[in-house]
Amino acid sequence: MGSAVARIVLFLALCAAIALAVVGGASAEEERLSPVLATINICDDGSNQVGARVSAPGDGSEQSIRARFSLQWYSEAQGAWLAVEGASASPWMEVGSSQVSSQQAGYTFQFDLPSDGRSKQVRAVTEVQWSIGATMVRSSSAVSQAGLPSDVGGSQATCSIS
Repeated sequence: MGSAVARIVLFLALCAAIALAVVGGASAEEERLSPVLATINICDDGSNQVGARVSAPGDGSEQSIRARFSLQWYSEAQGAWLAVEGASASPWMEVGSSQVSSQQAGYTFQFDLPSDGRSKQVRAVTEVQWSIGATMVRSSSAVSQAGLPSDVGGSQATCSIS
């Protein structure tokens, strides 16, 4: 009976070691990848447009990358960022293949200006998913920030619309 218990304990210890190695490997891979970066690259009151852009890292694998953009406005009364009504989220869109070290995509929101005539600060939030077929492998998100390299428009953390 003692050797059977010892084999079970050894088996469980081996399973735990394998599980830790798999989890540890995924963490090391994620640390090796560049972060997801988001920015606002269009801020145009005249045409009621705000454009968001994302840079998503690839790891050389066969994974496909998808992204969805959301707009939020800052409510001073609530001290929080809230979803922009009527134009808050884009559809999920294909960004590209993870075989490329960095993929970029963008989405331009068009919406009515605030009816109260006051200026509103908006920001973009980008969700990114990496998948193989229909299976999501990992996901990440980023809030827009300024000063990022962009081949289209500028690079702002927020946009003031009125």
